[in-house]
Amino acid sequence: MAGMNLSTGERLVGLAHLRQSIADILPRDEDMASIILQFKFRDIRPKAASEISNLHDASKLLEHGDKQITKKVYRRIGETVKPTR
Repeated sequence: MAGMNLSTGERLVGLAHLRQSIADILPRDEDMASIILQFKFRDIRPKAASEISNLHDASKLLEHGDKQITKKVYRRIGETVKPTR
């Protein structure tokens, strides 16, 4: 099942709602509000694409029609080298 594609506006509305929820929690539980505020949203697609060894499967996961997009933009796999010792 694929995730939902959100427009920039939808993301901003979601973040505004999240900020309001944190503001509501803050007076009641400062420790919890502090933990929530430290959370960082990150795009995990590059990590997911890099951990899948098969380029076809990685492209399918990211719903790319062209494998080259996955390879060029999302795959972050370096060359495997032998240890010096």
